[in-house]
Amino acid sequence: MNHTLSRTAERVYWLGRYLERAECTARLVMVNGNLLIDLPQRRPLAWRSLVDIMGTAEHFSSLYETADERSVVRYLTADQRSSGSLLASLVAARENARTIR
Repeated sequence: MNHTLSRTAERVYWLGRYLERAECTARLVMVNGNLLIDLPQRRPLAWRSLVDIMGTAEHFSSLYETADERSVVRYLTADQRSSGSLLASLVAARENARTIR
């Protein structure tokens, strides 16, 4: 009984962590996108900094040639090869929720 309870508690913990990671990743992309609207057009926006913040610069560079808006947003939101992407985090959270049931 205690073993089952501790496994369930661990899965609930990781469910929360994955959801928190997804929320933080989405917030980073959203804030950077909002900066695009507020900055003058002639000033370039450094999308690469988002990959650096996530600590995945080396992995990103192995998958994408340039750190433009399209590739960084894809990497951080929908690329399942990135363990910190929004999609990968939600898949992991869903798997933890599924095993709790």
